[in-house]
Amino acid sequence: MTSTNRPSEACTLCDTVKPDDRTLRDHVLNVHPDQHCGIYHQQPCQHDRRERYLTALLEADPYALVQRRDDRARLADAAMAIADAEIPAVLRAAADLAESLRQFDPATGARKSAQVSENVGILRVAEKLRSVADEIERPA
Repeated sequence: MTSTNRPSEACTLCDTVKPDDRTLRDHVLNVHPDQHCGIYHQQPCQHDRRERYLTALLEADPYALVQRRDDRARLADAAMAIADAEIPAVLRAAADLAESLRQFDPATGARKSAQVSENVGILRVAEKLRSVADEIERPA
């Protein structure tokens, strides 16, 4: 959330006060849905992503062939579907790359423990990437 001098339970958009962070987050989601993603998500959410696609389509069309928002929305949805289909493969490639970074150099003492710990961390990251890829591919 953006930093202010207000208590963490006060909405920075309308000064509504909620008893805890969870209810404040629900308030922002329901009352200020357009700002919710920017406040609570580290990376853009699907709504923000779709709007970026719509804007890019409008900017890429200097002759306004897709001036109507409905047409741009259909094109944005189609482009997002293509990109979404590629995400599992990209995640699996990232997992393979992560695993290739493991080190098996001879080591002793503290370095050996650190190397083992790093390798375990790499395997956990790779496993998580593959798990996310599997979740994406699972039919809804």
